[in-house]
Amino acid sequence: MVVSIRPYRESDFDAVTVIWRDGHESTGVGVPSTLEHLRERWALQRSAGCYAFVAEDEGLVVGFITYEDAEVKQLYVAPAFQGHRIGRRLLDFAKREMPRGFGLHTAIESRAPKFYEREGLVRGDTGRHPRYGHRIVHFKWTP
Repeated sequence: MVVSIRPYRESDFDAVTVIWRDGHESTGVGVPSTLEHLRERWALQRSAGCYAFVAEDEGLVVGFITYEDAEVKQLYVAPAFQGHRIGRRLLDFAKREMPRGFGLHTAIESRAPKFYEREGLVRGDTGRHPRYGHRIVHFKWTP
């Protein structure tokens, strides 16, 4: 597996939104995310100036990351490619792009908190997702 990270292109739209939906489903949190809803959210995030990059393996988009104002908004890896260090590569990319540090939040009930702690992020406050109501935890990375 030879994974590279490159800027998002409009031709990646379908792959990214499917990975986002499948990533939501793989958490087991039960967030109601339809493909249509996520496509609308993607367009809003992009129009708001969110930076987007994809992880690609032999021409296949296998993950993506978005960030804005020192905050990772989304980091997802296609379920079939989880466990192959793609998430780590995307997170390392974020560390290079935001060398002064960044924050993010994730669902407490998912596997993501253990991943972020293992990768050196520090657990912070917990709360509820403003739209869906599931429990979330904030993380911070500082160099």
